[in-house]
Amino acid sequence: MTETLRLRQRTAALLLTAALALGAMGAAATAQPAFADDVATDSTTTPATTAIDKVTVSKAKFTYTGKVIKPKITVKAGGKTVASNIVKSNANFTIEPSGTIKKVGTYKIKVTGQGAYTGTKTVTVKVYPKKPTAKKPSTTSSSAVTAKWSKGKNDVSGYQIKCSKNKSMKGAKTVTAGKSVTSKKISGLKANTKYYVQVRAYKTVDGKKYYSDWSAKKSAKTKAKAKKSSGGTVYITNTGEKYHRGTCRYLRYSKYSISKSEAQREGYTACKVCRP
Repeated sequence: MTETLRLRQRTAALLLTAALALGAMGAAATAQPAFADDVATDSTTTPATTAIDKVTVSKAKFTYTGKVIKPKITVKAGGKTVASNIVKSNANFTIEPSGTIKKVGTYKIKVTGQGAYTGTKTVTVKVYPKKPTAKKPSTTSSSAVTAKWSKGKNDVSGYQIKCSKNKSMKGAKTVTAGKSVTSKKISGLKANTKYYVQVRAYKTVDGKKYYSDWSAKKSAKTKAKAKKSSGGTVYITNTGEKYHRGTCRYLRYSKYSISKSEAQREGYTACKVCRP
């Protein structure tokens, strides 16, 4: 009876151990699907992106050089600077237009985020004509000076010239000249008087004029008026190359008296309408 009891006790112990092992395996199998779901959820998480707050350029006004201009752009996003002085597209931002900023005019540069950044911001830059170099004016009469300048390589529609007795250029007379010329005669001035002259270039784009800076001032003195003159008095205009009678219709906009002999010395010829 003793051996039989011991055998029963060992059998019971083995069955209990097997039952506990099977229970642990079942619990592990039940927990597995929840763990798998957690892993799948983590693997599809979308990376965070930051919106562009602002874009600026280190310089907004440029002078025409004949070469491509590359503005330096700084980008702020998330309240801090994330790119400084970039001039072309990179992994985080695209810049348009790129490589086409050259001629005189206004350009809107669009910066668009990509990758870690989103959104689009625009900044404006302008290109102006190059300042011409003024030369000393020439004087051949008592009533006119001829402004002269060196235009160099430029992108222009024409030139604007101003002439004044005051170095401050107060009360200056202003005339214009075409893009292909480098001199302009300014008439209707006082005899034996010092005049200051300045020149600047301009370009018309879509109906808007873009002006260069004014050149340095150059001066010249008109000749003294002759005490005696022959041939009587005739009249000239600001822009014309003829001399006229005082009643000629071509004197509607400007009219300056001069002796006939002096007008002829300066290269003026007689008007074929009024025949002075």
